[in-house]
Amino acid sequence: AVEVLNALIIIFVTPESHHPTANEEKSFQADKLNAIKNVKGILTDPNRLLRGGVILYALVWFANLSMNTCFNNFVNHSYGWGPKEAGPVFALVGLMLAIVPRFLVKCFGLMRSIRLGMLVSFIGQTCMALSPTAMAFVSSIMVYATGCVALPALVALVADQAASNESGALLGSLQSLQELLAAIAYP
Repeated sequence: AVEVLNALIIIFVTPESHHPTANEEKSFQADKLNAIKNVKGILTDPNRLLRGGVILYALVWFANLSMNTCFNNFVNHSYGWGPKEAGPVFALVGLMLAIVPRFLVKCFGLMRSIRLGMLVSFIGQTCMALSPTAMAFVSSIMVYATGCVALPALVALVADQAASNESGALLGSLQSLQELLAAIAYP
């Protein structure tokens, strides 16, 4: 029932975000559907800021996926945690990801948020690996989650590099890159 309500709200209430000229019917281009070709395109784009943002995003995202892959085994082995103890930690990370970027990007700006976020993520992941106690581990998770401000800031940086009529395609290519990295990171 909630899904139906959401669909109705999207169809009838949510305004169109693009100008009418951006929605003009275009001819179908099958080559634009090739995800691998699109990922290659954004990784080799001549715009250095776009290419650098995509590469940094890929590295930060891969580090995040790698941590997610071994998280349950690590906390089970190190602290004897099961799903009951690990679940609230995931909720904490999700809450931090929903709240923290809004404030930090406003406070530091986009580029500084990216730099600080990557540094804080690195520090948080290093501290997680070296945490001797469960409490130190949870504190490290909070540090790491704060550093995750780099992910949405990098998406914003990449999206800003696209022409107004190509931002959707660029973000779609970034999503394809995410899925490709997930296929590599998860065993």
